[in-house]
Amino acid sequence: MVKSRVSRSKKTGRSKGYAFIEFDDKSVAEIAVQTMNGYLMFGKKIECHLMDTPHKDTFKHGNREWNFVPN
Repeated sequence: MVKSRVSRSKKTGRSKGYAFIEFDDKSVAEIAVQTMNGYLMFGKKIECHLMDTPHKDTFKHGNREWNFVPN
C-alpha cells in the first residue's frame, strides 16, 4: 500500500508545491527516488529525497477533501 499527501494551503486549498509518498518496501522507495529525481514534469524539475522515519503526523488528514476557493 502506498500513502500520499499533497501539502495544501489552508486558505485557498491550492498545492504548496510539495508532497510526501510512503512506500511499504524501502527498496521500492529507493528505486522511485533514483528514477524520479531530476525528472521534468509540467515544466518543473522534480526533487526527490528519501526519509528514514517521517514524523508521526505526516499523513494525518491525508484523505481530506479540499475545495478550491477562487480569490
